[in-house]
Amino acid sequence: MCYPAPPTIAFVPGSFHTPAHFSLMTKALQNEDIPSIAISLPTCGPNAEQFDHKDDIEAICKVLLDLVELQKKDVLFVCHSYGGIPASQSVTGLEKSKRASKGQEGGIIGIVFICSLLVPEGERMAGGKPIEEGLPSHFEYDGSVLRCERDSGDVFYNDLDPSERGQWVDILTPQSGKAFTFPTSGTCWDLDIRKAYIMTKADLVVPYYAQEAMVGRVRRPDDQWQLITMEGEVGHSPFLSRVEQLVGILKGLF
Repeated sequence: MCYPAPPTIAFVPGSFHTPAHFSLMTKALQNEDIPSIAISLPTCGPNAEQFDHKDDIEAICKVLLDLVELQKKDVLFVCHSYGGIPASQSVTGLEKSKRASKGQEGGIIGIVFICSLLVPEGERMAGGKPIEEGLPSHFEYDGSVLRCERDSGDVFYNDLDPSERGQWVDILTPQSGKAFTFPTSGTCWDLDIRKAYIMTKADLVVPYYAQEAMVGRVRRPDDQWQLITMEGEVGHSPFLSRVEQLVGILKGLF
C-alpha cells in the first residue's frame, strides 16, 4: 500500500533498552526524510521498580494519541522484544481502518514486531511462572528489578563486533519485574490492522523457533500476517547491527 507521504515510525524498545538504542535507526530514517520517534518506557530506567506494565501502556498511548489524534499522522508502529507486550495493548481505537470509517484522519497503518514477545489475550508472559524461573545467566532478579550483567552484550548484540558492544551495554537500564506479572488485555490480535513479524535467525534472546511459535499462538486463521526473515545471521538487535537492511524492510511495509 502506498501513502502520499511516509508515515511516522514509532518505536517501542524492549527490556532494558531506551530510545538511545534506536538513535542509529532514527538518524538513518531522517536521512530518508521519514519521521520517527522512539518511546521511553517507565519500567525501564533508574526508578523502574515504581512502575508496571500499565505505566508502559500509558506512556505508549500518550505518544500515539498525540501523533494520531492531535497531529493527524499515519503511524507505522514498530516494537522490539518485550515492547511487543505493551505495544499490542496500545492499538485499539487508533487503527487507520477504524478512524477512516468515521471520516477521521490519521491512524496506525500497521504494527511491526521485531523478534518480539507476543502474549495471547488474557495470558501472562511465561504462563505466569516466577520471573526467576529459567532466567538466563546474563540477567539477575532481586525480587523487584531485573538487571543485566556486563556480559549481556554477548546475547543482545552477538552479531556486533565485540569492540562495538560496550557502548550499548553501558546504557542498558534496570527493568521492573512488575512489567511481566499481569495478564494482557485489549490486545490487537483481533483488530483490522496490518501485522508483520520480523524474524532473526541468530537471536540468542528470543530464538527463531520461539518467534515462529509465538506468532502461531496469536495469529487468527483468517488474519494475514507478513512474516519476514532478515537475511544473514542476524541477532536480537538489528536496529544496531543491520540498520540499512531494517530501514529497507520498514520502507517496504508502507
